[in-house]
Amino acid sequence: MSLHRRTLPSLFVVALTLTVFGLEIGRGTQAVTAETSPASVSAWRSASDQQVCWFRSIRSALPRGAAVIVETANAYDQQRLTELATPWARPVTTSGRAAWVLTLRPGGRCGTTPTATRRG
Repeated sequence: MSLHRRTLPSLFVVALTLTVFGLEIGRGTQAVTAETSPASVSAWRSASDQQVCWFRSIRSALPRGAAVIVETANAYDQQRLTELATPWARPVTTSGRAAWVLTLRPGGRCGTTPTATRRG
C-alpha cells in the first residue's frame, strides 16, 4: 500500500511536468513562427536598413572625433543616434561641451535623416 501512495503522486508530477513542457514547446514554436514571418522579416530588414543609413549620414555630416550632443524628441531615437555616432564622433552629455548638434529631420533618404549643425 505504501508503494501505491508514492507512485500516484509521482505519476501526477510527471504528467503535470510533461503538460507544462508541451505547452512551452507550443509557445516557443508560435514565437519563432511570428518572428520569421514575411511581415516580421520585412520590418526587421527596414529597421536594419535605417540604422545603416543613419550611420552613413552621421559619418558624412560630422567630422571624425567631433564633440556632439544628440537632441531628439524621444529617448529611443536619442539612444539610437548616440550609439551610432559613438564609433565616429564623440557624444557628450552637456551642450556646453559640444561643437555640433545632431538631430533628426523628417524626409531624406533614410525616412528620418540625422542632421548635424555646427554650434556657435
